[in-house]
Amino acid sequence: MQETRYITDENGERTGVILSIEEYERMVDALEDLEDADHIRAARETRARIERGEEETVPWEQARERIGSGEAFEEATDPESLARGQGVSSADFDELLGDFWPEEEGPEEFTAALGEWRREPARRAS
Repeated sequence: MQETRYITDENGERTGVILSIEEYERMVDALEDLEDADHIRAARETRARIERGEEETVPWEQARERIGSGEAFEEATDPESLARGQGVSSADFDELLGDFWPEEEGPEEFTAALGEWRREPARRAS
């Protein structure tokens, strides 16, 4: 990590930071990895609730029919209340999650792999 350099105003107050492109990209990658891990964790928690029978799902065709008829939008302000109002959950997470990542590997391994996959195009371009 390089020494941090600041931009200051006329009063000497720090107003910005100067970063190398490499440091900036590393920070963006780290933030994206954290966001990905949060989404994976939330999807797995929802999948577990569905498997325990705490939430019900609706088939895509049925959801599309309800949306097309306008029935689904009566007084709903967000996806969760929309689903709750219909007595179902908002998505079939088994279909959304897929089977591409082994269950025994956690979010940390997944985010590490994502970071590598994101860097591959940059390596090929250079």
